Amino acid sequence: MKFLLKVTRKLCDITSNKVTSFIKSISKVYDPLGYLCLLSVRAKLLFLRTWSEKAADLDTRLTENITHEGIKLKCDFQNKITRYLGDKNHFVFHGFCDASEKAYASAIYAVTENHKDEFITTL
Repeated sequence: MKFLLKVTRKLCDITSNKVTSFIKSISKVYDPLGYLCLLSVRAKLLFLRTWSEKAADLDTRLTENITHEGIKLKCDFQNKITRYLGDKNHFVFHGFCDASEKAYASAIYAVTENHKDEFITTL
């Protein structure tokens, strides 16, 4: 069984350097299953930095550092996440979690064998 999640939705143009366009970009991220957790957490932390640096003014311009990180983050969202469950019914799951002062996350890896007796690991 195969499953492919392809993220191609265009985000707002972050290059306008306005806090409002940045908020529009982040608000378009909807990930209820957590497949994009690594990216959405980065976006939320960048959003928090924006508010702390700009004192919550919507009409101000983003700093050059935040703009650069936002453009990099936007490029990272263009992604394909492949899920492969294998051909056999035997799975081994490994779970991990971690936290920092700003965020927490968890991950579960599934390990199985394919028909060639190769181990397949998926997140």
